[in-house]
Amino acid sequence: MRILAIATLAICASAFLPAQAPGTKANAVATLCEDQRKALPDSYPEAVLARIRPPNSQDFLVSINLAGDPKLMLGTTGDHFQLWTYIPDLGGKNVREFLKDLADSCRLPFLPGEAAALVKVKWESKELSATQFDQIHREFTRAASAYLSKAQNRYGPLLKTKMLTTHLDALYFEITYDNQDEHFELRVWDEGDKSTDPMVKWGHDVLRLAAQSFHRSFGYKESD
Repeated sequence: MRILAIATLAICASAFLPAQAPGTKANAVATLCEDQRKALPDSYPEAVLARIRPPNSQDFLVSINLAGDPKLMLGTTGDHFQLWTYIPDLGGKNVREFLKDLADSCRLPFLPGEAAALVKVKWESKELSATQFDQIHREFTRAASAYLSKAQNRYGPLLKTKMLTTHLDALYFEITYDNQDEHFELRVWDEGDKSTDPMVKWGHDVLRLAAQSFHRSFGYKESD
């Protein structure tokens, strides 16, 4: 009898609760998903692109990665010297557009590595001679050394003015170098008259080589 009374009370109480609008639960899930997407760092696409690597790249003794979409990677195993790139197999979209579609539909994994596993690309490579690769590597290390030497020159003015440099609508090269012992990253701004900047020149030389090797544009213009 007591059980029946409790059940009757529960039914009566439910009659006074506000009715839930259709789709309220679905909307709550979508809002939560949107909040999670906004919480992802701005560097998320770059983190995904960094994890998209050529086959057998774990065997590279030396690699130089030129970030972009598509990316370019110079790598050598000591026996093979290659320039790699890819063509996205994403229904006509590039990687960034593909990731945005995943985010908009709440299917974007929180971890960049899991997102990279969803990205389908077709890799292409160009064989280089040992001499050619050595020259590219030598020019890179020379340019990187000159670029890093400017850090001391920037140090004083930065502390004096306490103002960070703002780059408006400027292109840049994001380069990652690895030789098993040294690993470093550079972001080189290509703005103004930098035709004599060795690091910018090296970046454009790689873009030119890629355009010639794969017969399509990589942002390089013949006038560069």
